[in-house]
Amino acid sequence: MRNVFAVGLLAVFVVFLYTGLTSAGIEQPRAPLEVVVADKVDQNQICTDYQQAYRASQQLLQKALAPNARASFPDTVGHDIMITTSRPCEFSLSGYVDTTNTFKAKVRTYYQMSVEYLPQGSRWVLKELRM
Repeated sequence: MRNVFAVGLLAVFVVFLYTGLTSAGIEQPRAPLEVVVADKVDQNQICTDYQQAYRASQQLLQKALAPNARASFPDTVGHDIMITTSRPCEFSLSGYVDTTNTFKAKVRTYYQMSVEYLPQGSRWVLKELRM
């Protein structure tokens, strides 16, 4: 009798956990996501600008979230956000985003993403997103 109760309780917990995590407002993008760069940005320096890459990644990640999700990101690059580049105009970022699930609980989700700046179109494109 105790085993049946324990299995039932475990099943309820797993369903609750799954519902909470999937309702955190995070979805994988279905189509390529991109962000157009404002005219004020120096097009010659943007391919080496880590701050521009971070701002673009925030906008791209916000687009990847569920429509009503509120996202909160760390303010600056540093301990919480890591940015590397392997070649000009391509950046890999890892960090976290805080969202609110349907139960109004804050959920911190860690992500890794790759973004690329395309000078010919003055836009940032999301190449890969793992959460």
